Amino acid sequence: MGNLTQAAQNVVQNRRLAAIDADNKAWAEEQRGRIRQDWARQDQQNATMNEANAAGAKAFDGRRAQWILDGNDPQGFKPTGDDVLSGLDARGKVFMAKGDMDGYMKNQASAIGLRTQLRNQSIQQSMGNGDWAGVIKSLNKYTDNGFDNVDVQPGMSPDGKTQGYSITFSNNDGGQSQPVFASVDDIKQKVAMVMAKPEDIGRKELEMALNRYKADQAIRQKQAGEGEERQTARVKSGLRLGEISAQGEQSRRTEATRGAQDRQTQRQKPLVLSEGATAFGQEDTGDGMKLVPIAKGEPKSGKSLSAKDLNSMVISNFGVADMTGRPAGTDATAKISAAAEMLMRNNPGMGANEAIVKAAKDLNLQIQKK
Repeated sequence: MGNLTQAAQNVVQNRRLAAIDADNKAWAEEQRGRIRQDWARQDQQNATMNEANAAGAKAFDGRRAQWILDGNDPQGFKPTGDDVLSGLDARGKVFMAKGDMDGYMKNQASAIGLRTQLRNQSIQQSMGNGDWAGVIKSLNKYTDNGFDNVDVQPGMSPDGKTQGYSITFSNNDGGQSQPVFASVDDIKQKVAMVMAKPEDIGRKELEMALNRYKADQAIRQKQAGEGEERQTARVKSGLRLGEISAQGEQSRRTEATRGAQDRQTQRQKPLVLSEGATAFGQEDTGDGMKLVPIAKGEPKSGKSLSAKDLNSMVISNFGVADMTGRPAGTDATAKISAAAEMLMRNNPGMGANEAIVKAAKDLNLQIQKK
């Protein structure tokens, strides 16, 4: 009897240990899953950050190229405050497109801090010159108030008693505000308020940035939902056609299915098309087979080169051999690279080799192509 009791106790104990072991394994797997999710999230954030930084640096490539063309040391180029603002704007667009709200809002906070510094400097300079129209333009340029542009014209107050300025705000999409009048005293009061409480303006700018982000994400989600609805409609349409059970339609459905598979295979294969050429395929629309475009030839200019790649091409052709015998860059190659980059930007149909040769010729550099 005693042995049976002990055996029963052992069974209970083993079950308890098995349950504890199962719980431990489940907990460990849950933790591993969370860690994997954290790693994937971090990888995505790093990729977004790298893309945003690249977009920010590219925002002032044109000024850097001009700096080099003017004969300055490439290493001596430093972006202005306005250049940095353009870069931050480009970074913000990447964060918004990727749905990275944390990165977007941190980027906006940096932009607000820089705008505050530039706004104060610009206002003080305009006030020192007695340029009240310039003060208004500085306020608009370095404040995220929802308007892209401002037009300032000297004018009189509606009652015709006070001299001042007629101010009209507008956006690049064509929308604009009604003209408003501001006297010099009005402008001075506005400046005093802006200078005294920049944090209030910054808070409103952050609110606008957050609302702008939410609106953008809502539009993207709506577009994604509409895309899913269209795909669902296509599937339902196909199912309705597939419900036709007449024996006489069986072969047609079989051929249509095989044709769809063939078309899918063709779409997965890379197509080599000349510029402007279009490839067509057949699609069953329910009203019969119709020709539909499935690919279009891209222009040659669609293949873009980075500034680094373009510079490598220039060095390979015009560089001076270093101690190891490999071509190395010089001031001349830097100028050619910058000029070629500008030529390709201004002439979308121009290839890299043509741009490099023309740049060297235009700069009248006495260098023999290898």
